[in-house]
Amino acid sequence: MRDVFGGFGGIAGFRPRRGGEKESMVEAPKKEWKKARPGTKRRDAADVMHANADKPMEEVIKLIAAAVPCSMREARSHYVWLVTNGYAPGVVVKTSRAKREPIKISIEERAVKIATNPDHCFWIGGNSAKETLAGYGMQRVARFKLTDEKTISLFWEVEDAKKWTEVVYAQVIGDRIVRIGSSMGQFGKRFGTDVDKWLTDALHGKKPKAPPWEAPAWRDALRHHDGIAEIYAHEAPKFDTKTGTHSICLNEENALLKRHCPPFNRGKYR
Repeated sequence: MRDVFGGFGGIAGFRPRRGGEKESMVEAPKKEWKKARPGTKRRDAADVMHANADKPMEEVIKLIAAAVPCSMREARSHYVWLVTNGYAPGVVVKTSRAKREPIKISIEERAVKIATNPDHCFWIGGNSAKETLAGYGMQRVARFKLTDEKTISLFWEVEDAKKWTEVVYAQVIGDRIVRIGSSMGQFGKRFGTDVDKWLTDALHGKKPKAPPWEAPAWRDALRHHDGIAEIYAHEAPKFDTKTGTHSICLNEENALLKRHCPPFNRGKYR
């Protein structure tokens, strides 16, 4: 009687015993692998994989990288593709990429680093920061003062500067340019009614409008320089084109940020 395996009274893979014959295993047909195109990196990788079919994935990937040659990332890609698409033997093992731990620095440490770092010397060609800014056409228009440990106040020295528009400004503590910025609207509204307020609010524990390290950094930097920060500014030059009059305000701000890399700016570009 034919059994479910298609044989006669036996189990698949075995021949029925006849006479005094011993039971023996019949070899299964070998799997026919697809052939990658000759002369390609995948073909070279497949040859390595066939020659090292008994080795684990990571070891074979190293061999592929050395034989092809290619990067480990590319070798891994070849391995996975060849196994998945039936071109070579192997076992794909998923690996989880380790998360990179962020470099943590406390607010206090960053504030002290900015306030005391002697490498923040932003003068050019032997000129002081103030002389450099004067060379850009800027003048001192106001100053910040640390009036107590939790209050930063603003005092205007050039009243007309409040009405300026399309302004580029720089803040100086000691002889360092610590911040560069711009104001497209009236300078007095953009600068005078807000900056000192949020700095003071942040020092009093209110949620700041900037990273939490910034207000303590301002306070500590001011402590080291008699509590004073000077503000230099000018209205950026304008030029006429067929589309109208335009200011170079933002271009100038970006150029100065890239040149001076002030510590209180959060990047080289606005």
